[in-house]
Amino acid sequence: MKMKILISAFTYWPAVDGVQNVTQYQAEGLAARGHDVTVLTGFLPDKDVPEEENHNGVHIRRFRADTDNMLHHGDKAAYQRLLAEYAAKVDVIMTVCPESWCTDWAIPLAGQLDCAMVMMTHGIHDFRWSTFKDKSAYGLARKVWGDLRWPPFFARNWGHIRRYDAVIQLHEKDFAAQYFERHGVKDQKVLYNAVDDAFFADDVKKEKQIINVGTYCKRKDQMKALEAFYAAQLPEYRLVLIGSAANDYYKILKKRKAELEQTYGQRDVEILAAIPREETIRLVKQSQVYLLTSISEMFPVSLIEGMAAGCSWVSTDVGIDRYLPGGKIADTPQEIAAALRYVTAEENYAGLAMASRDFAKENCSKQTQVDKLENILAEAVEHHKRGKA
Repeated sequence: MKMKILISAFTYWPAVDGVQNVTQYQAEGLAARGHDVTVLTGFLPDKDVPEEENHNGVHIRRFRADTDNMLHHGDKAAYQRLLAEYAAKVDVIMTVCPESWCTDWAIPLAGQLDCAMVMMTHGIHDFRWSTFKDKSAYGLARKVWGDLRWPPFFARNWGHIRRYDAVIQLHEKDFAAQYFERHGVKDQKVLYNAVDDAFFADDVKKEKQIINVGTYCKRKDQMKALEAFYAAQLPEYRLVLIGSAANDYYKILKKRKAELEQTYGQRDVEILAAIPREETIRLVKQSQVYLLTSISEMFPVSLIEGMAAGCSWVSTDVGIDRYLPGGKIADTPQEIAAALRYVTAEENYAGLAMASRDFAKENCSKQTQVDKLENILAEAVEHHKRGKA
């Protein structure tokens, strides 16, 4: 069955971020299968983009709204009218990310529109203090504000959320999946994040290299990766850090590298910025170990990219990483240093790398995940039709 699909997401091409990446390969994958796909998204503050355009088989329409400091800005009523107009023309509307304007303003319409409704979560604010890591003043303020902001919102809306034809979570162990389950949202679907096919190709020789890829910032905490690498005392290994821009954090890393070499001696460390995507892929595939040191993540695509490339891995205890095979969880620089020694040890590396890659091959190809999404949307359409009958 060919479907007419509206995906409403707060971020989309030409923005560059994790949710955008997943939503884009989902939309383009569905369009490539012959479905009529429109993405409704926001304007970009730093780019001059048209209200409507087509890109890679997907029609894009933009609406003036945004979410800042967990508060939504824009014309909520106009957005809801627009969704109602689309509902008369499409088979299913998928809203992406609760706690963003595009989903939160749509939630009250669940069960009222003349089409199926599906929610894709990408995780939610974590209300637990036991998992809280960002002890900065900003991080603490954001944690407290989120704890005040979101529980009343969900309490008001569980009845609406339970009327969705399908709710999709990133992982069965994700906090959002467990929280929704406790509040009566049953039969949730699961869609893992997926990665480019290029990461699976065996066309680059492995080297004794440890890699970290992510925007240079405190949340990604590459400083911890740098300090742990020096403390690990693995002189035969190279560390490669890759970020999108040579920003202030990048400069701080360069300075810290010089200080660490005064203590530990010279090591092979590259701190790269704004390199071509193809080069990033090559360097990940060349690496034996993927190192993730973020303060907060949900289901990090960068780690899955490393797994697909056959890397063993070390990660801080964020999101669902502890449930993935092929690596070790560690939080402090000292713990990470010990974990790096473990995953690089000759007796451990091959088995970990194989488990890592096998998981990614089975679960994290784009074709596999778009196939699953296609089936979830089709089932949601049928569920909606049965509900109307």
